[in-house]
Formats: sequence, C-alpha cells, structure tokens
Amino acid sequence: MRLLSAADFQDRVTFITGPRRASGKTALALAALAILRREGISAGILGVGFEGESKGLASAGARSARIGVETGDLFASASAWLGASGSEAEILGILRGSGAFGTLVLARARRPGMAVLVGPDSNEATAEAIDLMREEGAKAILVDGAFGRLTQVASIEGARFLQSVIIDRGTVEASLASMRRLAMLAALPLALPVAAGSRGKALSAGEFVEIKGPLTAAGLASLPEEPSRIVIEDLTKVFLEDSALRSLRLRHELAVRRRIDFGGFVIALRGLSIGEFLGAIDAGEKGADPGLSAFDLPRTLLFASPYDEGAACDVA
Repeated sequence: MRLLSAADFQDRVTFITGPRRASGKTALALAALAILRREGISAGILGVGFEGESKGLASAGARSARIGVETGDLFASASAWLGASGSEAEILGILRGSGAFGTLVLARARRPGMAVLVGPDSNEATAEAIDLMREEGAKAILVDGAFGRLTQVASIEGARFLQSVIIDRGTVEASLASMRRLAMLAALPLALPVAAGSRGKALSAGEFVEIKGPLTAAGLASLPEEPSRIVIEDLTKVFLEDSALRSLRLRHELAVRRRIDFGGFVIALRGLSIGEFLGAIDAGEKGADPGLSAFDLPRTLLFASPYDEGAACDVA
C-alpha cells in the first residue's frame, strides 16, 4: 500500500467518504490538508451530508465538524460560527442556503484557528460553492461527506471520492467483503452509445435492459433468463445482497449510465499489521470461485493511512 501524496488531490475535488460513522473521514480530510500545505498548494474544504456532531456543538444539534485551519485555507461555514473560530476569517462570498446557524459563507482563514464546517445541502449549491473556491484560487478542494451523497461526485467536474476504512481483527473479513463490492461497482463499464466513426459498437435498445430506479431483489424476477446487459443509473442504485449480486453477474453483464470516479480506500489498521491485512486479501481471493474474479480487490486502490490512531480532531 502506498501513501497519499499531494498529486492525489491537486487540481480536483475529492469527496472523503466512509462506510459508517467513526470511519476516520474527518481525520483523513485533515491529513489531506496537511499534505497539501506541505507542498504549498492552496486548498479549500467544506462539509456536505456530515452525519456526526461536533462535541462542542452537540447541544445545539449542529451537523458539523470542527477542524483546524491554517492561514490561507478556504472553508465553508455559517456566519454564526465565524467569530468563535479564532482564525480572523475573511468572508469571500455568500453561499446559497441558510439555517439555524445563520447565512452560509465561504471564508478564508487569516490566521491559524478552528473552523466549523457547515456546507450546502443541495447538489447545485455545493457545485456553486466549489466554483467559488476555485475562483478564489483553491487548487485542491476536499469535501467531508457521507456515502449517501456519492451522486454529487458525478455532477461536479473533476471530482472523485476516497473511502476511509478502519479495520481491526474482528472486522477484517466483513470490511474486505464490503471493499470488494464497492471496487467492483465502481469499475462497472459505462453503457453509452459509441459515437459515429469511433471504434466500438453502439448499443441498440434490444441489446440491454434498462433499470429505472434501484436494482433490488424484487426486481430480479423481471430480468430475462438469457444473458444480457443490465443498465443501471450508477453504483448507488444497487440494493442487492452479495449472493444475489454475484448470481446476477454470472448470468448478465452489469453497466452504468453514469460513472462515479473512485480513487481508492485509505486503510487505518488497528491491531493488525499490513502484512496480515494483505495476507487476508490474498487468502480471500485464492478461495474465491474463479468465475467471480470481478470481486477481487485491486492493490492500486489501497492506500496506507496518512494519520496516526490518535490524530487530533473533534469528529472522526
């Protein structure tokens, strides 16, 4: 497993996701900020769909994360929290949307301090906030978000997502199964007609079955018995148990209308060495059915955690 570098974040928008709460999302976002600062790359950060609560704000019910910012960092917050940040934040623009915490704003830290991330809720408003960060000079933008917001990644130019995963001896098998599933879904081919004059063959309506909405176990009964291409909107629309998904892929080819760019898994190991973790991956793949190789876990998608177990942040 290699370490993340500034090149993994520069000139793109990176959504930091996790399979569940306390999966190290905010710690990873902080580590990414530190990597970019060391290389002198201007960065911006905002929170979208954050599912935790900052310790100091829990009584107010704030859906937010408190992070450390350095001079020059751009961040999205609410006007009510700027005065307490200690960063002498300069307001650069007003963002669409407001709430109990006041008007949403884009700010730049003028000195080191703390910032409370409060981001827009809609795809359109998030895209506008990102555009404003780019206009203000951000060369890398981080979005501390939840898995349920993955559809936003496909709607923003140059965006991708990373998944932060914490694994210990008791969770290694379940974690690897979940990771293999996500890696396979993220790699599904695009089902787009091939342009005239280009290499390849265009798909006709009779060559695929289009699934409108989620792909569920109940919907499998309506699929044809003969092999065909099943087309879904994107990876977030698959709601099948692993056994059903494996059976489906043995009979049919699965493709997506919209690709969501996946950068890989950032792995934090707890009580488990890297050698043991990689050995568990190898053991699982050797014991798998050869016909299910699509569930292998590409090593190019594995990154070692850039932060220590005791990384300082209010929300992980």
